[in-house]
Amino acid sequence: MFKAMISTKTFMTLIEAIETIQHDAKLMYNSEGWATSVIDGANAALCKITLSKDAFNSYEAGEGDIGLDLVLIKQAKQFITKYDIMKLEVKDGSNTLDLDFGDYTYKFNLISTATMKKVPDPPTLSSTGEFIVKGSVFNDAIKASALVSTMASIVIDTNNVYVYAKDAANEIKRTFTEEEILFCNYQECESLYSIDYLIDICKILKDYEITVKTGTKFPVIFSCKFAEGCGDIVYLIAPRIPNT
Repeated sequence: MFKAMISTKTFMTLIEAIETIQHDAKLMYNSEGWATSVIDGANAALCKITLSKDAFNSYEAGEGDIGLDLVLIKQAKQFITKYDIMKLEVKDGSNTLDLDFGDYTYKFNLISTATMKKVPDPPTLSSTGEFIVKGSVFNDAIKASALVSTMASIVIDTNNVYVYAKDAANEIKRTFTEEEILFCNYQECESLYSIDYLIDICKILKDYEITVKTGTKFPVIFSCKFAEGCGDIVYLIAPRIPNT
C-alpha cells in the first residue's frame, strides 16, 4: 500500500514522460520513493524515472508495484491541473489507485503487471560527446527539423553543437550559441535519430536543463532533474543508421 500527497505538476510530469514511450507502466514503490521504466514496442526508445520521497508533501509506503493505464490518467489532466496538490492512495487489497484533488475523487482501476514487458536498466554506455542545453532551445531546434525531415542529426564538432535535418530538396541547421550551451566537451561525433521520438521527448523536457550524451552512430541519452531536484528522468533513443 501507499498513501501520499504530491504536487499535481510533479505527478503529471511523471505520467506524461512515461506515456510518450508506452501507454501503460509498472510503478514500483517502497519507503524511499517511486521508480518506473518502460521500453517501446520497437525496442528503440526507453524511459526511466525515479522520484524520491522528498518530492512528496507527505509519504507512507510499504513495498510493491502497481500497473497504471497512463492514457486514462492523462485524459484527466484538464481537471487535475486545476489544483496544486493531490492525494494518492492504494489500499491493501485494493485494485484501484485513488486520486483526490479539489472536489474530485477518481478511482483508476489498476492493471496486471504480470504480463507487462520486462524493461532492462538503461545500459552503461561510453558516449563520446556530452553537452548541457536549455530544454526550450533544444525543443525549438527539433520542431524546426521536423519541417523538412522525419530524421535529425545531433552533431558536435570542435567548436559547435547543432541539429541538422534534410530531405531530397531541403535542409535546416540550428547551431546553438555559447549562451545556450551550458557545458560541452566538444568531442566530435554525429548520429541520426527519428524525429517522432525526439518531438515527443522534447515536449516533456522543454522546461528543464537537459544533459545530452551521444556519439557516432550511437544511442542518445537525455537526462534531467525535475520535482525541484528530487526526481530524475532518463530517455534513451537508438540511432537510425542510414543506408550507404
